[in-house]
Amino acid sequence: MKKHTYILFSIILLGILSSCTKEGLLTYDIKDNIYFIKFPDSLDVSFAYSNASVQDSLVKMPVYVTGVPADRDRIFTLSVDPSSTAVENTDYSFPETFTIHKGQVSDTIYIKLERTDDLQTTMKTLILNLTSNEEFDTNLGSEDSQFTVLYKITVSDMLTAGRYWGSLSYYYGDFSVKKIQLMHQVTGMPLDFIVNPTSYNDYNSLIPYYGLIMNRYLLDQQDLNNTIYEEDGVTEMRMGVFF
Repeated sequence: MKKHTYILFSIILLGILSSCTKEGLLTYDIKDNIYFIKFPDSLDVSFAYSNASVQDSLVKMPVYVTGVPADRDRIFTLSVDPSSTAVENTDYSFPETFTIHKGQVSDTIYIKLERTDDLQTTMKTLILNLTSNEEFDTNLGSEDSQFTVLYKITVSDMLTAGRYWGSLSYYYGDFSVKKIQLMHQVTGMPLDFIVNPTSYNDYNSLIPYYGLIMNRYLLDQQDLNNTIYEEDGVTEMRMGVFF
């Protein structure tokens, strides 16, 4: 009796295994999603910290897809939001097609930004949206998600104090475009030094160094009866309280 039960169980088990082998693994028939990483979901580009010879900038934006790599190139769709103030082929340009290349689950969007004259007085925005097509859906973006389908780029050519000026002001005094440009000429301080401390240790040592040279220059000009004034022509240019 036990022998017959064992044989019957074995037959049933073989039938189940045979059925699984024929049908294969279950799969989900859905498209992959395409997205940007939400943090950050914006980029500020300023030409003001570049030499005058720099007339454009190439921005590289990473884009990602869910699922596994495909054995072919896949085209995705990127549209410019109507609220953008930047104008295509004047302020920016990019390829006609965008591709997630074969064997990849991430790729790069290349956008060329132009240094136009009006950027010295006006900040422009370029807002990009990933949109669904036959290859990809865009269902991941939400307020609570770490993913987004929208990316914002702001472009300008105006020097600004930046977030570090609160500490720098003790050395450099009140911010002005004229002062930063003059410090660049007199001390060799890079224009982006005030907003881009590439090496923290070097940054801390260079802060007083640039301030000391500039303060010495201003005092020397005073002795020569050539006092340096701010942009208003009235306010004497001074460094911070540490000098």
